[in-house]
Amino acid sequence: MFRLRDSNLRTFKEGITPAVVDVAPGLYAAEVWNSVDRRQRLLEVSAGTTQMVGRLGIAVDTPVPVHCALDRSQPVAEFVTTLSGRLRDTGSGSGLVIAAIPGQAGTWSQPRTVRSQFTLLDSAYHPIREVSVTSDNLHGGAAGASMPLRPGGYVIRVRLAKLATVDVPAWISAGYQTVAFIPWDDAPDISRISFHMLPSTSVWTGFDVASGILEMALENLRSGRRPFAEDGPGLDFVRISTLNPVLGLIRAHDLLMQRRDPRSVLALLSRLQTVVPGHPDLQACAAVKDMTFPPMTLSGQRFVRQYAADHGRAIVPGSLLDLSLRTAKTAGPWASWTADPKRRQVSGQPLPDALGPAALISPDVLTRAIRVITGFVLGVAVVFLLAWLPRREAIAVLGTGASRDQMTYLVRTYLSDLVLVGRAGTAVATLLGGSRPALARATAASRNAATEALDQVRRELWRQLVAGRRRFDRKK
Repeated sequence: MFRLRDSNLRTFKEGITPAVVDVAPGLYAAEVWNSVDRRQRLLEVSAGTTQMVGRLGIAVDTPVPVHCALDRSQPVAEFVTTLSGRLRDTGSGSGLVIAAIPGQAGTWSQPRTVRSQFTLLDSAYHPIREVSVTSDNLHGGAAGASMPLRPGGYVIRVRLAKLATVDVPAWISAGYQTVAFIPWDDAPDISRISFHMLPSTSVWTGFDVASGILEMALENLRSGRRPFAEDGPGLDFVRISTLNPVLGLIRAHDLLMQRRDPRSVLALLSRLQTVVPGHPDLQACAAVKDMTFPPMTLSGQRFVRQYAADHGRAIVPGSLLDLSLRTAKTAGPWASWTADPKRRQVSGQPLPDALGPAALISPDVLTRAIRVITGFVLGVAVVFLLAWLPRREAIAVLGTGASRDQMTYLVRTYLSDLVLVGRAGTAVATLLGGSRPALARATAASRNAATEALDQVRRELWRQLVAGRRRFDRKK
């Protein structure tokens, strides 16, 4: 967090770092703090100069080994990177990393006995895997596992002191790996849990900007503050949400609760709908009917409760969402509820275990593959048929007033995001003229405006191909 005061000691700017603030030449007082440290500095700003307040060296108080952590544990960071790399190397396209880390960074002792503290369950409460913390499997104070999993909702059961247990929801999106940091102390503080998401083709390092900003936002939420203070950092959240969608979800929730900047909210939700469709925290923002899996965040849980109360809509009885709301706990920024070990099943279809050869050759998978291929062929036929019919102009939500260059930028970004999350086939189909409704929804523009921008992207690609061919011929 930072605060800037003018020469009369009047506060004129508060926020979180990193941030860029334009000020007039003069004398200013800068104050930067976290939960354990606070520093001040006088700044003399002259015309055309830049002052780096970040050099005060205030770090975020989090045990997650991100680059701006108060005590970044390099062995723990390298261990989590190894787990994430193993998941990437499976080529599964989605999965979960559970990293059991010390509750306080830099302080831990060898456990004397086996502590099987974490159990992964599917959305129907069927156990999938246990993660144990023992004196034999600690790596610099951390233990964990990585699992390729199908997209969908899962539950992480955390064993607390005196045999108490809580359940924490975890969502896996196609093209992403979810990384869960959970403390493993004698009495784990579940408010210190952190979730990150990154493209499945990447590896978690903790050095990217999104991870550090997310940890600062979570620390603010734990302290009862807004995640990004009054003004968010000088970042393009729409763009950076592709790298860590959890950061975009928390930013969207904050803007929605403050009822401000609807244009930014629409742009951010449109991007998130492209990269993590079906995420329960995204559904909570859009008030999707018949939700059954609970949001991961406490703010998403509040949206669900508020919408149900305002519209008199009942939660699906017996669903995991119903269970999570009835026994909810309010610890930190993440949703959790009291676990009932005797409850073996909730309504909803169980998800399959980790991906493997058996799942790939099962009759159910073969049947689904045939249906997908048949649906694709029929979809292509319908697209070409609709191309000959007159189309009504759709109502533009975000695209109204957008320039042609802005629309072209949105379309290029949408196509690159599809490739990044492993949906290159959809990107190619869009370039060939298919998936126009999805393109219009993703850019929040009318279908005609999105189509014109897509035509411009095609022309740009063709010019690049021609230019590349000419350079190749000259080299020959």
